[in-house]
This record gives sequence, C-alpha cells and structure tokens, in this order.
Amino acid sequence: MESANYKVTDIFGYLPCEVISLNEIESLFFNALDGICSERYKVFFNSDQVELNSLQLEAIEDLKELRRNIAYVTQGSKLVAIIGYH
Repeated sequence: MESANYKVTDIFGYLPCEVISLNEIESLFFNALDGICSERYKVFFNSDQVELNSLQLEAIEDLKELRRNIAYVTQGSKLVAIIGYH
C-alpha cells in the first residue's frame, strides 16, 4: 500500500493525548502503509490480530456502515486506536 492513496477520516483514540496525539497516530498509520514500522507501536489491518471490547466493536461497525477501511494501532496487547480511512 502507498500512503499517498489514502485519507484518514476517523480516529478513535484510547490513550490520553499526552501519551500519543492524534497526529502521531495518523503518522504511525501512514508510515505503516509505506512499510516503516515503529518499535513501540504496531499497525494491523485485520481485526483478527487485535482483542476488542464491545464499545470498540460498535465503533468498527459504525465505520463499516460508512464504508471505511479500518486499521488498528496497538502497543503490546493494548489497543491504542482504531483508524477509519478510505
């Protein structure tokens, strides 16, 4: 994937902005699309690799209704953000 072809439309962040800002989350996403990996955070494009609670599943359903692609940012086993993009 090439980052120039995509636009982030939604970010559901689960950490305070003092820990990681929305801009940092977006940068992690675009870097992952360009094949640049972070040592601290991982970006997944499949929910099978992420443990989700009921509120997060609801957010994902909302994004799917809007026909968004979905990415997941984690730190270890903790979900940091859900990203909607097209």
